[in-house]
Amino acid sequence: MPSPTSITARRYPVVAVCFAAIIFDGYDLIVYGSTIPALLAYEPWSLSRTQAGAIGSCALLGMFLGAITAGTLTDRFGRRRLFLTCLAWYSAAMLAVAAAPTPELLGLFRFIAGLGFGGIAPVAIALVVEVARDSERNRLNALMLSGLPVGGVLAALAAINLQDVIGFRGLWAMGALALVLVLPFAWRVIPETTPHATPTPAHTEQTRTAPPA
Repeated sequence: MPSPTSITARRYPVVAVCFAAIIFDGYDLIVYGSTIPALLAYEPWSLSRTQAGAIGSCALLGMFLGAITAGTLTDRFGRRRLFLTCLAWYSAAMLAVAAAPTPELLGLFRFIAGLGFGGIAPVAIALVVEVARDSERNRLNALMLSGLPVGGVLAALAAINLQDVIGFRGLWAMGALALVLVLPFAWRVIPETTPHATPTPAHTEQTRTAPPA
């Protein structure tokens, strides 16, 4: 496991990778809304606006559950492992979203992707807090989280310029590019971390009975 000093020295590559992951997080979350007009015009499904909105909310429900469980899972499995898992999870889920054969499965796959959407941000914040110096933690976290609106803007621009070429399914599938554009770099630069140690009963008892200094 790298020393704290070596981890701090790698803070900028770590922040850059987290920033890129959050960009894709924002893209994957927002791109569905950018494709709703095309989705409503998709005759095989004949969705109403209410149905399309309900499908979109499935990702938000997944985000809620992913966000509230990320902290517990991070403490148990370590930040690196959970970051890589969430990144691969939501990227692979976007391939399933793009291939969804029915509206019901589309909603299910959006929910599954939402688990990764919600989990990646808390883990990325924890990583930046760990690697950054005390004087720059807030600044680097703000910079990293700005990737979310950047991803949303890219989703809108992609819909405007590419939807007529690759269709709404192609736009959804683009969210999986994080598997090849971000995950390999994340594997290399995200530092190893260990779950928080839980004191053993013997250590706890020794601490309680130790005389004051």
